[in-house]
Amino acid sequence: MFCKYCGKEVDETATFCQHCGAAIKKEENNSENTSESLFDQPVSASAEQVVPEKPPVVYPMKWWKFLVYFLLFAGAVLNLFSGIGQLTGSIYEEVPGDGSIEMVYRAFPALKPIDIIVGLLTIGLAVFAIFVRQALYKFKAIGPKLLIIMYAASCIINAVYCVAVFIVVPEIAQDMMTDFITTIATGIIMVVVNIIYFRTRKELFVN
Repeated sequence: MFCKYCGKEVDETATFCQHCGAAIKKEENNSENTSESLFDQPVSASAEQVVPEKPPVVYPMKWWKFLVYFLLFAGAVLNLFSGIGQLTGSIYEEVPGDGSIEMVYRAFPALKPIDIIVGLLTIGLAVFAIFVRQALYKFKAIGPKLLIIMYAASCIINAVYCVAVFIVVPEIAQDMMTDFITTIATGIIMVVVNIIYFRTRKELFVN
């Protein structure tokens, strides 16, 4: 079956076109009954005029496509590598000195459990991003909510990690502060942008 608005192929069970967002109306084939009723009924001058049906609203879906085809995959990969880096301590390889990872954890033993916990949470976010991607791709009603939760959780995890590192190792935290602020600010922006975007398209996500 093809969408009559953008011409691209869509699934026969789809309610909305995943390419242009237009509603797909299922038309019933009642040609025999319709033809009989048209010829049996006399034409009356006082008959009501048929008002043509308004075409459905077509929403721009470029941001949705960017999310499901690139951004969520890229975010999952980045979170996966970041989580592994925190679990293994490789994020401290740039610290000057031989055996920098062991040196950092030897000097600040409380930092290792923090890195392990945050590393596991970050890897969990990577897996969750793929789950969110599938929900959005299938126009699940819960998809936009899961996306907001994912970005909000990312902000919270990074904010808590920033505070914990600042308390335990203020020297390292000062060097990482720019990255912390950038990551948290990006997460907040993503939350706001997606709330606005999907609020105007909530009628598309009904599966």
